Amino acid sequence: VLTNPAVLGKSPPTLGDALSMYANWLRDDLVEFRREPEETEAAFADALAFQGAHPATKFVGDAYLAAFARATGSALVTFDRQLLKFAEKYEFAAIRLRSPY
Repeated sequence: VLTNPAVLGKSPPTLGDALSMYANWLRDDLVEFRREPEETEAAFADALAFQGAHPATKFVGDAYLAAFARATGSALVTFDRQLLKFAEKYEFAAIRLRSPY
């Protein structure tokens, strides 16, 4: 996502820069790596149910992220307006950040 121009504009970070950012996040005491709990599968099915009559799109990945956040009791942090809109509509905890780029 960090390297996607549709998300971060005309000059997104390179893949190498994105990997460096990820490594920095993992070293930050405010970031916690969460394993997938058993509840994720049911939350994922619930998230997909809202779009069940439509073909699979990038929404499937978004639904998984929202489901994972719900299953772990976390808030989803995103730059993606559509993901935030989905999360708010279906009451998944989410926060939208403005792009730093």
